[in-house]
Amino acid sequence: MHALIRTERDPELRVKIVESTRDFADDPVGFREKYVDDNQEFATQILEAQKRLKEVKTDGEIARKISQVCSELNIDGLRGDIVTNRAARAYCSFDGRTEVTEEDVGKAGGSLSTWRT
Repeated sequence: MHALIRTERDPELRVKIVESTRDFADDPVGFREKYVDDNQEFATQILEAQKRLKEVKTDGEIARKISQVCSELNIDGLRGDIVTNRAARAYCSFDGRTEVTEEDVGKAGGSLSTWRT
């Protein structure tokens, strides 16, 4: 699992980010109030996903592929296998499903091209 962090290059989006930062600095309470509905909707989605998580299953073949890729990448220990499995289940549950797909694994930190060798 990894995170790729880079500076935003789109000038329009950069301006929006700078303006949002200024708006928050000028009025943190008012800024947060603008997003209450969106945040509540997101919080509800998360709570529903947490409840559904116990039902989410990962097919044995997908689990083997996760471990195979982790092994081929010489990841020491089993943490990569465990974290990737957990993250794929979380994506699946958040999406409202109970069967993990290769796409869920890809979102969790692996390239789909890695899966189709």
